Amino acid sequence: MWCYLLLLPLVSTAEQCDGNVLLQHAQSGPTALVEDEVSKSLCSNGRLMPNFYILGSAKAGSSTLGKVLLRAGITSSSYVVDGERKKESQLLIKHHFFEEFEGADLTEAAAKWRFAQKWYELFPQCSEQNVAKFLVPDSSAVGIAEMTPYHLTLVKPQDLDMTEVVGPLRVGGGGAYQGFDFPPVLHHIYGQSAPKVRFCLTMREPISRTQSELYMIMRQGGLKDPAQNLTDMLEGYISSGKPSRLLWTSFYGQHLRGWFSSWNASQFLVLPYKLMSTKPVAVCRSVMAHLQTKLNCADFERHGNSAKHPTLEEDVPQALLQKANEALEPQLRLLVQVLLDAEKVGAVLPVLETRTFTGVRDWILNGW
Repeated sequence: MWCYLLLLPLVSTAEQCDGNVLLQHAQSGPTALVEDEVSKSLCSNGRLMPNFYILGSAKAGSSTLGKVLLRAGITSSSYVVDGERKKESQLLIKHHFFEEFEGADLTEAAAKWRFAQKWYELFPQCSEQNVAKFLVPDSSAVGIAEMTPYHLTLVKPQDLDMTEVVGPLRVGGGGAYQGFDFPPVLHHIYGQSAPKVRFCLTMREPISRTQSELYMIMRQGGLKDPAQNLTDMLEGYISSGKPSRLLWTSFYGQHLRGWFSSWNASQFLVLPYKLMSTKPVAVCRSVMAHLQTKLNCADFERHGNSAKHPTLEEDVPQALLQKANEALEPQLRLLVQVLLDAEKVGAVLPVLETRTFTGVRDWILNGW
């Protein structure tokens, strides 16, 4: 799951509720979003907005990181409606939210306006009551976290043909929304407050992550033979260079390149998911510094909530795995270069020791 988190400094209610982004209407209809001259908080259009996003993909550790934040007293807005905590999740609502905009040209002012108006409705209303209700324990900050599994991959690939989907599986990983370019629209919504937003990405080795998600889909009744589906996906990518939707979900270099085209790389912390269990204290300190809030570092040691399934070697012949890794090598090299460049301008790569291409590559391979 993805999680995004809102942390707002506790100032006066009037200050908190000054909208930093306004929806303006011309006589002929909606226009592009217009930034407020005064940008004092992330309370926009009457709604409490996130300023911390956990980006990731299913079965790659983002839920683990999200749970650490929730244990620190952050409230999940997937269970918040108009400021009231609800038992039923709004995840399905958000699924249909993106479905509505599939194929929309979000560079057009009218579509951008409509998207923003819908986006605001996903978050609690900005009010003195809600500000008090969602304070983090022993803190003067509001904390609202939301988990949803779509945002990371909602970018337009720059050098991949996604017009065809390889393999029989066409579900999962935000598969219905490929080509939806979310980062620039989100940046536009935040306007002058965009620099206040912080992102965290958890990563996992692509083939292993895809295998785990396939077994999760099987448990949900979505397919019967994960091993065969994985084999089909790998063989298809080797032969055509076109990834299945699930495999594309792990193309982190592509995703980050899309996000960095709209957001400053210094706003990102990137984390190979195994580091949460092998280097819990160091990771915890990095996340706390990035988030600027107190966490219980012992919570990182509770890493792992995946159901057991066969090993990768049991499901996929070794020769096929080798060929698949060779085919995926350009994507790995892209990720290494993107992260190396990002680190030079302030992106946080926890426990990275050697700031070279080889050093970043080893950091990834040993940690995911």
